Amino acid sequence: MLHLDYREQNEGVPRLIFSDELHTGDMYLKQKLLKAISSYVTTLEAIVRDGQQTGNIGKMISPKAAAMIFIGMIQVMTLRWSLSSFSFPLVAEGMKLWHDYEKSLQCNS
Repeated sequence: MLHLDYREQNEGVPRLIFSDELHTGDMYLKQKLLKAISSYVTTLEAIVRDGQQTGNIGKMISPKAAAMIFIGMIQVMTLRWSLSSFSFPLVAEGMKLWHDYEKSLQCNS
């Protein structure tokens, strides 16, 4: 929710993140973004591992996969929001996805 709220409050962020310059042009910006994503993935993996140890998250999913799916979910939701000229509440729509994602992580007893 915090991730989406930040993006919703800062509409320029999606434009920057999806900018071709970050992907093809400026090597410094490319490396900076890659480092930020890697750090975020590492943090999310740790959260998933902790959830697996406490039994709140199923052990059948890889922590890296769970992290990457989460980031992808945020990215596609943000892209859709940006392409629609910010025409829907990003946090509210994102939370609908979150609830289904959360269910997919739960342990099946």
